[in-house]
Amino acid sequence: MKVLVVGAGAREHALTWKALQSPLTDAVYCAPGNAATAAIAVNTGLQATDVDGIARFNAERDIGLTVIGPEAAVDAGLADRLAQSGRLVFGPTKAAGRIESSKAFAKSLMARAEVATPAYRVFEDPTTAKDFVRGERRPFVVKADGLAKGKGTLVPRDAEETLECIDTLMLRKTVGAAADRIVLEEKIDGREVSLMALVDGERVVALPPACDYKRALDDDKG
Repeated sequence: MKVLVVGAGAREHALTWKALQSPLTDAVYCAPGNAATAAIAVNTGLQATDVDGIARFNAERDIGLTVIGPEAAVDAGLADRLAQSGRLVFGPTKAAGRIESSKAFAKSLMARAEVATPAYRVFEDPTTAKDFVRGERRPFVVKADGLAKGKGTLVPRDAEETLECIDTLMLRKTVGAAADRIVLEEKIDGREVSLMALVDGERVVALPPACDYKRALDDDKG
């Protein structure tokens, strides 16, 4: 089987490395890949969001499995396009990917499904958002609604820093249009644990829990 790994990060290198260990794998291609994947597989130069190009490559090379890494590729509808062509693909549809591509949608979905989640408010106007924070007089986690390559969540220490974070995302546009809408989320202190699972619509396979230590230095002082 020929495998195509979509993405250009360390995650995609790990996926490529693991795919090569399978006895079912004949060759692994990466779109676009990176220097590390070039050493063990074939980089195609195709961008992760080039849906048409990746679909053509699948057909031309008779790719048996496409593994999608980046959220942007999911949001571009890559899985939908490949599935419509009868190709085997590992990755969520664009609709399912809204849980990741829109923080506001994810929070509303959790609220409707009665999944425990910190309280939140959604804002499209920075002035209104800051007025809300001033009225509450406490810090909130500030999240860009859209995809921001891991740079869209800011964790302030107090209300004043929360106001600065709102300006950073909505006025200074540090993550662009991803922060045209933001989510202000109740700040909860403690250790963050991520628990992810693989699902196919019928089965759920849980992966080991993991901690993501985002801030530098001890005691989150970075």
